[in-house]
Amino acid sequence: MNNLRFILLGFLFFGWACSSVKYNTQDEPVLNSPNYALIYVIHGDSDYLYHKDGKPYKADKEALKEAFEVALNAKKGEVFIFHQQPEKKAFLLFPKKDRTFYHYKNGDLVRMEKYSPLTGGLETELQFIEKNIASGIKRVSLFYFGHEIPENYSSAYHRSQPTADFNLDIFSEDLNKLAFSLDLIALSTCNNGTPEVAYKLSDHSEILIASPQNLHLSYLNTKKVLMMEQDHDISTLALADSIANNSFEELSSFIETDVTVSIYDLNTVSHYLEDLIALYSHKNETALSPNTSRSNMDCSDLEDVKPVLKNEGVVTYYSPSLFGRRSKKKSHSGWGCKP
Repeated sequence: MNNLRFILLGFLFFGWACSSVKYNTQDEPVLNSPNYALIYVIHGDSDYLYHKDGKPYKADKEALKEAFEVALNAKKGEVFIFHQQPEKKAFLLFPKKDRTFYHYKNGDLVRMEKYSPLTGGLETELQFIEKNIASGIKRVSLFYFGHEIPENYSSAYHRSQPTADFNLDIFSEDLNKLAFSLDLIALSTCNNGTPEVAYKLSDHSEILIASPQNLHLSYLNTKKVLMMEQDHDISTLALADSIANNSFEELSSFIETDVTVSIYDLNTVSHYLEDLIALYSHKNETALSPNTSRSNMDCSDLEDVKPVLKNEGVVTYYSPSLFGRRSKKKSHSGWGCKP
């Protein structure tokens, strides 16, 4: 009898652990059809702790607050927010579904759900979007907040799932599964404003915002995306410029190290990146020990790369460090390369 009770308890617990938890703030309201969609993917499964004025903060939680603020004010839009929190297991066996999905329409929260990922990439998140995005939406932007997306193989991006692979190839391949293309991809990460990233994402988006070097707390301010509330016909390039410039102005107002935020017209840059990537890849292959884990430097400072380096279709906001050898650098090509 005791064994039977244990088995029944196990089935009941397994059912609880694997079921999704949904919250509806109200019955599905009658809403106007959204004009645009925003996707926020906020990675929190790593160390994002920092201190400001002696107080502890977590960068992912701060990004989540901003996403909520945008979602509440997107009265003509649809917003998907995915908070990728650390995955835990009950009794070391069953997934507890620690990640959270929020779905807003016209400024109202219509769905909140706990989930567990299928892979180390964005497959689960993109499946949610495919199933729930309003029909007829033609403008979609993706904002990714997290650590640098590795260009090479990486199996330790997620602290609670160290064997779950995530890198640039996986990110790009997952975007292939979307039935629609994106207007804008903004990577609120360090060191992802590179030729390889731009080339790999050129099939998925019109415009890319990224930092070719370190980005303080991997922070981009996305509130300017709400310009679409007043002007739905604003060009994606103008929208990206407002987001990048606003982020740059905010960061450079209090950061003493260099700040670099770039905008890439992927339709333009994709035409000349193959030569640059080929030369840079050959440089790394012949190096005795490629510095794949180090921060980027300006590609224009690499003599081997400079002959094929172009920056047509690139707009860069740059302020040099207030101290050190880089304080004399007056401009940036907009492209980051590993030294």
